[in-house]
Amino acid sequence: MSIKKRMLPALILPMLLTLSACSEKTRTVSYYEKNAEAARDVLDKCKAEQDKGYEVEGVLAENCKNALKAQRKLIRDNIIY
Repeated sequence: MSIKKRMLPALILPMLLTLSACSEKTRTVSYYEKNAEAARDVLDKCKAEQDKGYEVEGVLAENCKNALKAQRKLIRDNIIY
């Protein structure tokens, strides 16, 4: 197998990861309050990344923070009322 063919996956993988990271948007606490399932999904993704030993950064970190705030607010509101 030629060197070019072996290098191709090494070049394509970072590009795909970059493109997938760019497609995520930062969501607000308000969004996650209205979409509890989306908040759970993001928090699961954050936990999975941390369990792998990765540091959660960028848009995902912001979404994790906002989803956690929304989840805590929803829990607090349900306990109070």
